[in-house]
Amino acid sequence: MALVSNVRFCRVVDAERLTTEQVDAGEQRAALVRELTPTSRERLNAVEARIVRILSVYRAQQAEDYVVTETAQALERVGWVALKLLIARDHLADPTQTVDVSTLKRQAAVLDRELAGELAGSLRESKAATRELLTRRLEACERRAQALAEVEADLARTDAQLDLALDRAALAERPSAITAHLDLAGRMLDGSLFGDAENTVAAIERSFAPTPTPVTPTKETA
Repeated sequence: MALVSNVRFCRVVDAERLTTEQVDAGEQRAALVRELTPTSRERLNAVEARIVRILSVYRAQQAEDYVVTETAQALERVGWVALKLLIARDHLADPTQTVDVSTLKRQAAVLDRELAGELAGSLRESKAATRELLTRRLEACERRAQALAEVEADLARTDAQLDLALDRAALAERPSAITAHLDLAGRMLDGSLFGDAENTVAAIERSFAPTPTPVTPTKETA
């Protein structure tokens, strides 16, 4: 008889796979950080400094090991969310991707005046089509501005949550895990907000997925 599936073997394989994925994710994350604008990199450094400070307080107050571990995992997730938000902000605010809205509005106003007058059939159709395209571009600009405002709001919320986590840790004699307080860690962002980094972000996101449960061993009759 032979074991078709061995729990210990599965755990070893899963552990090796997880280690490899963590190393790859770390390298990919470092590459994403290098691509941030100086302002965003500085913002991320501030977030990471808060995280280090919070964990230092937990250790100084001799919190239980499992509490420190759970908190570190929650803070790692928040740091990742902060990085994603900064990547999205840089993409949305990229000057090579943005459009002068006032120019589009002026062009639209000119076309509106022309379309209100007498125009030959083919010329009217052409200008009407151009006006429709301008409408779509203006709508896209509005969506971009809205997304950027939401990202900025989430970044501010991240700062506030980390400050709250630090306050709670400092006030408690025996801090408890703060996972429940960092609900922003579950924030989902549309992949299109990351621009060229979309695939890399998705790959790192997979590294945060729970480790698969080992397969129950079964026996096979030789």
